[in-house]
Amino acid sequence: MSELPPCPKCQSVYTYPEGDTLACPECGHVWSASTATATTETVEEGLVVRDANGTRLQDGDSVTVIKDLKVKGSSSALKVGTKVRNIRLVEGDHNIDCKIEGFGAMQLKSEYVRKSTGQGQRDSGVRGLLFGPPLEALGDLFLEAKRTRLVEALPAQLVGQVLLRAVTRG
Repeated sequence: MSELPPCPKCQSVYTYPEGDTLACPECGHVWSASTATATTETVEEGLVVRDANGTRLQDGDSVTVIKDLKVKGSSSALKVGTKVRNIRLVEGDHNIDCKIEGFGAMQLKSEYVRKSTGQGQRDSGVRGLLFGPPLEALGDLFLEAKRTRLVEALPAQLVGQVLLRAVTRG
């Protein structure tokens, strides 16, 4: 008799074949017999958590919040763009355990975060608006002007848009 793989949802060993599929009597989960080996390999790898974009997360990663989140017990909310460093993956509905400055220790759902690329957040508004090698040089000039405080009063995105329009017009 061949050994059937455990249920990928609840890890029950009491799975049984049901036509072309496998079924679990404990949780009612039904899955394809052809994907049972792939699912078993995924379970053996350990906890697999994916962010809102489908990128696989690992312990120690940095993530960015993609939606304003209300925090229970606090009058303030966790804002979009908040960067969370050194996450820890845990089992359960809220599968990211972390510490956030100003809020303390908390758990987040992976569907409300995206993996950070590791690039700094400094002046990302201008670099996000300017594309291509010729425009990157213009963006670098703007960053230098900002560093020397020539354009300190204007927000980076507004100045970037003005520069972009000037380049596209002629």
